[in-house]
Amino acid sequence: MGFSEEDAGRAAIVVTELGTNILKHAGHGEILAGASLTSARSCFEIVALDQGSGMDVDKCLQDGFSTAGSQGTGLGAIRRQATTFDVWSVAGRGTAIHVRLCPGRAAYEQRDKTNWAGVVRALRGEEVSGDAVAVRETGQYFTALVSDGLGHGTFAAEASALAPQRRGL
Repeated sequence: MGFSEEDAGRAAIVVTELGTNILKHAGHGEILAGASLTSARSCFEIVALDQGSGMDVDKCLQDGFSTAGSQGTGLGAIRRQATTFDVWSVAGRGTAIHVRLCPGRAAYEQRDKTNWAGVVRALRGEEVSGDAVAVRETGQYFTALVSDGLGHGTFAAEASALAPQRRGL
């Protein structure tokens, strides 16, 4: 992916902080990570999901704010290491955090429009997912396509991969 040792270190900080936050605040959750399928350049994406109590995102992004007695710099550190960063959190429902890391020490790219990411996972026992996600941004709008190949595994993945191509995404 073209990551330097410093880039790999940034990724390690992000994954460690996300995992620590899940354990401290939600008790359990999951972290999904891999090469970006939606970025124009080679990037690494991380999605952290939990069904905890949720959080006040604005407060939690302020360095020094902590509900767990820590230094309160974790979420801010994640955002500082990220190329793009987005959080969704609702009280009583949980939190989803998306981080995109691209090679080089680019400054955090706050976007005026909505950040987006798609997550597809293979069924247990399968090597590939039969689903696909594609997004095309045009000006201030974007078009999203979610494809569910019939069945699962390799043939469903091949079918799903054709859908974005046929729709010009």
